[in-house]
Amino acid sequence: MYFSQLPPTASTPSTGYAGQVPRECAAALGAILATVDFGRKAMVNAAHEGLQASALTIFPPETFDGVDPEGVGRSLASLILCYFAAQGNQTTQWIEPDRGEALRTLAVHLTPTGQEALLQSFENPQGDNAFSRYFAHADSQYFAQADAYGLAGHLYFQRAGTPLLARSIDKTPEDASAQAAADYLKAADLFTRAGQPGLAGDAYLRAADLYTQTHQPLRAVDICLKAVDAYRGAFQPLKVADACLQAADLFTQTDQPLKAVDARRKAADACLNAAHGYLLAGAPGLAGDAYLRAADLYTQTHQPLRAVDICLKAVDAYRWAGRPGQAGNAYLRVAKVYTDLRQPGLAADSYLKAAHTTRVDADAHPAESRYALAAAAYLHVAKLYTDLGEPALAADAYLWAAQAYTRAHETGKALAAYQQAAEANEQAGRPGLAGDAWRSVADLHTELGEPLWASGANARAATAYRSAALGGNDVRQSLSAATYYLMAAYASQAAGESAGAAAAFIMAAEAFMDEDLPAAAAAAYKRAEVYSLAIDACAKAARDYLEKDDLLSAADAYRKLGFLLRRADQPRDEVDAFLTAAGLYARAREYKAAADAYVEIDDFGRAAHFYEKGGMFELAVRAYEEIYRFDLAAKVYRRVSAQAAHDGERTQFDLLAKQMSQRADIHLARYGRNL
Repeated sequence: MYFSQLPPTASTPSTGYAGQVPRECAAALGAILATVDFGRKAMVNAAHEGLQASALTIFPPETFDGVDPEGVGRSLASLILCYFAAQGNQTTQWIEPDRGEALRTLAVHLTPTGQEALLQSFENPQGDNAFSRYFAHADSQYFAQADAYGLAGHLYFQRAGTPLLARSIDKTPEDASAQAAADYLKAADLFTRAGQPGLAGDAYLRAADLYTQTHQPLRAVDICLKAVDAYRGAFQPLKVADACLQAADLFTQTDQPLKAVDARRKAADACLNAAHGYLLAGAPGLAGDAYLRAADLYTQTHQPLRAVDICLKAVDAYRWAGRPGQAGNAYLRVAKVYTDLRQPGLAADSYLKAAHTTRVDADAHPAESRYALAAAAYLHVAKLYTDLGEPALAADAYLWAAQAYTRAHETGKALAAYQQAAEANEQAGRPGLAGDAWRSVADLHTELGEPLWASGANARAATAYRSAALGGNDVRQSLSAATYYLMAAYASQAAGESAGAAAAFIMAAEAFMDEDLPAAAAAAYKRAEVYSLAIDACAKAARDYLEKDDLLSAADAYRKLGFLLRRADQPRDEVDAFLTAAGLYARAREYKAAADAYVEIDDFGRAAHFYEKGGMFELAVRAYEEIYRFDLAAKVYRRVSAQAAHDGERTQFDLLAKQMSQRADIHLARYGRNL
């Protein structure tokens, strides 16, 4: 990049400062700036370090106070680099300190002489000082013209905020405040000219505060509105909102309610703009905060449905940010709005969503206290639904409360919530769900060492399940009657009611037969110890599976049939059932199952064959040992040895085969033949 050199110094020495940089300094600055690549941090740092000493020589020694020459040098170097980066449309991200910090530092260290020179440069751009020469011109070679305005703005801003200057000994507090307000306004004007509207907005608000303190609200509100415009120009929507709210308060003080409402609505709109900006910037958590602030303002300005809509946007933002707890707070605000609007149903729904998000937060950050909070929220929702005459919704909320209390290890409260869920489900005509809740009550009583209470809860569960099985127009259920009878039977068993359990198992079996589920019916009849009916149902199941060519299921059914026939003391039919099962297992290549079926009827020879066929040679050997066919067991080991992959394995199996042959010889010698 080409940078023009400073004009040569005057050939005639001057006793005063002529606003010109010494020739050697100009050459040094030009050389450094001509080689800077602003996209490379190391090169920018090197240039910055090289510029610091030379930059100080641009100004007469009396310009700065000498307290922090290094800081002043760094600040001047930063301004020079920022100016040249801007000239080449290059980045300034590696320049430290940045422009704002550099200007603040210089303003602090300006001497009265330096301050006077700076301010004179605005009145006389052709004046004989460094500020006129290098700041006041649009074609300045080292500093941006806007930096002069910015520096002066910081000067006025700092002077206005300095108590010693604002309340000097020759001024009353009122005069000092008036002077400070004027300085802030001057700073705002200079910041605006410097292209720093955000700083201008800050100065305007400081001035407005002073006017408010000195009981000039009309003047203060005018200044607040200027701050609003300044922040809009700086694209700082949250500060726009702050300024609008300050103006709204002043409008209220001056008895202008409509303007106050309008200002608050503008503040809400500004918060909404901020939220959208945060979303685009990938900061959903901050977006959620801004949405909630907007929602509050819409509520204050009598736009409740708008507030609800914005709260729901906050929920989405917080979920995106992984902050379920904050999403729950947003739902609570929605619930409050609906409560104020006297829409209890919608309020209850919102409280439920808040409770769900609290539970999600607890799952994300497991802690007993978090689950207890979720449980309490669910209980509140349950009571709301109860008051609304919605027992089914109340029952669901009680159930969620019980589950949360369980995670919080508060067993007593969980038990009470389960019982409330059971009773609410009964009231809602959902006996099946009531039965589930009563079983949970029974389990917790058992856990607490209260068997009598557990028995009573199981009895109530059985009653509820029977009601579900019977059905009716007023009963809402999700499972079949047979399933509910079966659940009633198990609950009766747990309650120690054997007769009731048997009756329920029989009813379940009959219902399963009606549903053409003979396998399930057989299991239920077996539980009731009605073996004749269990045998008939199981045989039907087996035939049905065969008709469908489902060999494996048919084999399982015949195996179960064999056990049922054994319990019914029908040995011949039992053998036929196990033989059929074994044959079907073999056809399905389930060799172990086939072998096991043969073992049930003591057919160890065929069992051994299928064990070996399935690669289970140890089981095959044991089966041959059961019938004293040690010779055949030895052959198994020899076949395994021949298939072994390693010499060690072959040696081991050969030894086992030899031992089995010896046992065969001993058996032959003792009994004369193999049995």
